[in-house]
Amino acid sequence: MELTPEGVLLLHTASAMKHDDLILREHLKNSRLHIRSLNFGATLTIGEFVVSGILSRCLAQYPNAKIRVSVDNTQSLLKQLDNNDLDFALIEGYFPKENYDYAVYSTERFIAVQSAEAEALPAPCPIEALFSKPLLVRESGSGSRNILEQYLKLNNYALTDFSKIIEVNSINALKAMAEKNCGITFLYEVAAGRELAGGTLKEIPIQRFDITHDFAFIWKKGSIFSKNYRALSAFMSGKNERVVLDPGL
Repeated sequence: MELTPEGVLLLHTASAMKHDDLILREHLKNSRLHIRSLNFGATLTIGEFVVSGILSRCLAQYPNAKIRVSVDNTQSLLKQLDNNDLDFALIEGYFPKENYDYAVYSTERFIAVQSAEAEALPAPCPIEALFSKPLLVRESGSGSRNILEQYLKLNNYALTDFSKIIEVNSINALKAMAEKNCGITFLYEVAAGRELAGGTLKEIPIQRFDITHDFAFIWKKGSIFSKNYRALSAFMSGKNERVVLDPGL
């Protein structure tokens, strides 16, 4: 049996109401101790290369805050949100916008890189010129893999067009393997900033590959705390110096 669109909306609304009730109960318990509680998720790129700055900003304003961060791939975080295990999530992958409210956290370049020692390619090169190289790629369900798969599909290609696929669920491991010339990888520029600046990795210019993607701050659709989440997103991204939250978050 399949839910009607109205049924899906009712289900998400009921789930949001249940989660809002949990937040209110937690707030009442913590308010006596003057403690803020933040329970959120982040995808791997954001968790490894962005979250430290976010946490330092939060702790500067709320030094006694109780903070819990779950770092996982996009699909897993969406499930945790749906199950009310998280208040919000910072994700880099695609998500069904009809099921969640969201704010754009930042917009990032998505690039291909290889070892600085790898043979130089014509610039810019066609994507087909890379198919003879091993592809270092994240696991299924990750945002960065999904972006690459979508690009290839739009151009009538697939991951299987590469000579070899090496799947690793760690961005740092992917970069280390690329540095050792084990293959090429696709990732957000922010994740490879140190290696690009240090000259151990170099960007591969690709024809018609001008891809940017939003990092999104998402939460349950219809939450009564939507105003708070938008304010928190602006604060965490540095757009606002401080955050003033309504009671409840």
